Amino acid sequence: MNYFDISANRRFSMNYATIRSRIHHVSKHSFAVAAFIFASIVIVTLVALERTPAKFRTTAKLLVLLSDDYAARPVAGSGATFLQTAMDRDAYMSAESDILVSDVVIDQAISVIGAEVLYPDAGKAPGLIKSALQYIAGSIYGFRLQENDPAKRASINAHGAVVKSLQVDIGRSGNVITVSYDNPDRHISAKFVSTLIEAYFARRSSLFADDQSIVLAQQVEAKGKELETARASLTEFQQAYAISDFALQRELLLKQLAIMKQDFQASEVDEAEARARRDTVLEQLNALPPDFVRQVNGAKVDVRSGNIATELQQESNKLGQALSAARVRQQGLQDRTAKIHAELQTLNEHEGQLNDLKLRQDVLERQYAQGLQALNERKSVEAVAQTWRSNVKMLDKVQAPTKPTSQRMLIAATGIMLALFGAGAVLALGWFFDARKRDENDLPLATVKPARMRFGEGVTHPKNES
Repeated sequence: MNYFDISANRRFSMNYATIRSRIHHVSKHSFAVAAFIFASIVIVTLVALERTPAKFRTTAKLLVLLSDDYAARPVAGSGATFLQTAMDRDAYMSAESDILVSDVVIDQAISVIGAEVLYPDAGKAPGLIKSALQYIAGSIYGFRLQENDPAKRASINAHGAVVKSLQVDIGRSGNVITVSYDNPDRHISAKFVSTLIEAYFARRSSLFADDQSIVLAQQVEAKGKELETARASLTEFQQAYAISDFALQRELLLKQLAIMKQDFQASEVDEAEARARRDTVLEQLNALPPDFVRQVNGAKVDVRSGNIATELQQESNKLGQALSAARVRQQGLQDRTAKIHAELQTLNEHEGQLNDLKLRQDVLERQYAQGLQALNERKSVEAVAQTWRSNVKMLDKVQAPTKPTSQRMLIAATGIMLALFGAGAVLALGWFFDARKRDENDLPLATVKPARMRFGEGVTHPKNES
């Protein structure tokens, strides 16, 4: 049989009695404990209020209208059209919100105002406790960011503070984005919101801008440089060869060539006539009988004398000189003719080069004019489209807040409520244990003798003896 000894629980009963006695002791001093808790929470609340400066919240609202910013756009110079696809409201509202709170926009706004203007303590080195926490965090993550430049440290700290103080709400319905920012200085708060929205509009314009006009402008600029080079090459070529009109120069050379051809033909005729006359004179001279023979250069020459022979000899000499002069003249005409032909060939080559330069200049001028026209048309289209696509507009002008936020009031109310709740809870527990103690004291005492009993058997209480 299994037995359970009730006396074995004496230690547990003594511990329970000790705990009850201590609770009863605390309940007797419940007012003091409640006062201590109330005072402690109030002191902590006052310290929190002292450490939390008043902040001013500037709120701005942006109206986002439906547009084709997120749709495909036709290529410049083509008549192709695209079907506009409708986007979900949450999609483009979320996209606008992401642009608004992007790091580029926030950093741009901070750089315009100044990190130390927004937060004067942003550039200060971290304290001992914060440095220790950063060291521990760096040890855990395995990376420690050490920034010794005060300007960069101020920018990083200001960025983190702005992210904590900036709130953007797109709502569950509607097309209004609410931007809120808290700062201890109400004027700086309003200025930062205005600067942030300006940076947002600038970033949005750059993101949704059509780059086709930029590409066209680059192409037109390159074509303009090519045109300037072609014009300079043409001018340099004309100045180098002193050529103003190839047709006139060719006409002059052809006239000279025709005149020389006529002179050459006339010279040939004169030569033929002189040769024929000289042959006749020589025949007549040879027909005369020789008078004597003399030695000339080791050869025997028949010498004829008389007036007729003398005249014929003189005529023959003149005709020989005329033939020599005709040959020299013909050679000169041939040389001049060859020179003119060379000049004509060079002129033709230069004319070809000049025509190529002029043709290149004309082609570039047409291309430049077409590109400039396409660029102007594209700029006009984009300007109109940009004005039409400005689907984000401010509902109200940003103004500096006149009242601080309810953060300090919330801290004070929370502290008072916690103090009252803690004090009330202590008083309630004290009253509860006091009441229970009084109820236990009113009950009759029952003595239980130690005994051994079996499991499953009831406990026998002594009967009241009357």
